[in-house]
Amino acid sequence: MTAIYDCETRKQSWWEPMPTGFNAKVNGCDWERQQGLSIANSNRYYIELKSGKSEVKATAEIKFDHEKNICLFIGRLREARHGRRAGDFIVGYGNPPNCDDGQYVSSLWSPRPDWMKDIDDNKKLSEFNIPGTHDTCALAPGNQGWPVKCQTLDLRAQLYAGVRFLDIRCRHIEDVFAIHHGAFYQDINFGKGVRNVCIEFLKEHPEETIIMSIKEEYNATDNTRSFQDTLKWYMEGNRDYWYLGGTTPKLKDVRGKIVIIRRYGNGNLGISASPSLWKDNETFTINDDHPSKKLRVQDCYFVWYTQPGMDGKWDKICSLLNEAERGDPNVWFLNFTSGSSRTNPCDVANGGGLKYGGMNTRLQKYLENNAKARYGTIIMDFVEYDGHKLIPLIVDNN
Repeated sequence: MTAIYDCETRKQSWWEPMPTGFNAKVNGCDWERQQGLSIANSNRYYIELKSGKSEVKATAEIKFDHEKNICLFIGRLREARHGRRAGDFIVGYGNPPNCDDGQYVSSLWSPRPDWMKDIDDNKKLSEFNIPGTHDTCALAPGNQGWPVKCQTLDLRAQLYAGVRFLDIRCRHIEDVFAIHHGAFYQDINFGKGVRNVCIEFLKEHPEETIIMSIKEEYNATDNTRSFQDTLKWYMEGNRDYWYLGGTTPKLKDVRGKIVIIRRYGNGNLGISASPSLWKDNETFTINDDHPSKKLRVQDCYFVWYTQPGMDGKWDKICSLLNEAERGDPNVWFLNFTSGSSRTNPCDVANGGGLKYGGMNTRLQKYLENNAKARYGTIIMDFVEYDGHKLIPLIVDNN
């Protein structure tokens, strides 16, 4: 039997407690006040980091030579250490009461809230790699057998992790935007749940920019104004936080701003990707005759959960990665790794029991095994799978 205690003091110079807004559980118990957690016949404990509604689950393993009491710490690196960056969430242990001999055990999460500060001001958003999420706010499950959940991390946690391309789906109902995935309401609205979260993040991290693809979703109901007029209403009082130009901007012109990609009809705000231009389940080009706003998109979402079906989806992803590496830097490549067809999007992402894994696993191996290059904006489901490695890999390829 081994008893694990929280550190009584936090004197280590190389780590600090978790920041405000995050908390942890160990084996299902709230950690901050946990004392005397016993682990019998096991050297594994289970960590859950939480931010709001999101859960960041990770496991770590400690091997003991003999039974003893230890002191566990869960926090964040103050400085680069053990091959990890300053700011990474870690878990470690030492002898009670204060971990003076603390040993690093495992990295839980490598957040990148400020990664854009290292990108050249004069680069266009099309010229460097950007991690993104498909159906960014689809955290709630569907019903009647429809698999609609696409993410585990909420929007705040995604931004903190380094996600900068957001896929926001809005149902226009009673002159407001309710966030949907298809017919299914996701328990948040655009104002408090999306706009405010993004603006607060940009206030805290003014060197960053957020790209927001805004798509009209499901049936419009009981409105007295157009979709775009409602979007303008949401911008009242915060207009300086939005870039509404129709061409791909340089980073220096949009730091601290939200860049709109317009996936709704009858409008003129942002970069055009309206429904008439967005082809269904294809790889395609938008604005081919306008180099300053040209988009090259792979959104082949219809994926059978079979080995040939998964291989076919990966071939399409890989083809656009290769095209982006060789292609015109002025062309903005948007590459969706997501997929479904009454298949659970989680299975497409992680592969379940299929031999070669899901799209996230394959993408991770691709980025690890290829040289640094421009691969474009990569838009994923369950972006934290496996072990929060994808976002750092995408960012570090810049």
